Amino acid sequence: MKNLWDLPEGLTGETCWNRGPSLPELEGWVNHPKQSLARILIATGICRLGGEHELAERYLYSIKGDIACEAFQNELGALEWAKGSHKSARNCWEKAAGLPMADFNLGLAWLADGNRNKAANHFQQALANIPSSSGWHHLGELYQQIN
Repeated sequence: MKNLWDLPEGLTGETCWNRGPSLPELEGWVNHPKQSLARILIATGICRLGGEHELAERYLYSIKGDIACEAFQNELGALEWAKGSHKSARNCWEKAAGLPMADFNLGLAWLADGNRNKAANHFQQALANIPSSSGWHHLGELYQQIN
């Protein structure tokens, strides 16, 4: 995977999954001899989306020192948001300032909170750093139109 925007295709190619695995399958996949940071980050996201927040947090903290601080804060923010801790999520994303995904997430958070000006500013920052060929770029443009 050459850039983070290719993650969905990378996930399919790396795992051959058309759906998320059950947790025993996930544990075996994460603990595979060819374990990688990408596998652990993917597992973190799968667990977060599946509502397995404690397991997601365990995976995420297991690689805290091995990934960029901004990437850690962005994923931690997503986990906090999924748990309903929206203020904590925003604080995490603020610590990842300048990371396009964190700015995108802040735009969504402020939009959900009704602060359209802050949302627009964060979407603008994110869009400046997301390739126009990315679906995320187009989605960000759509969210800006909501403002």
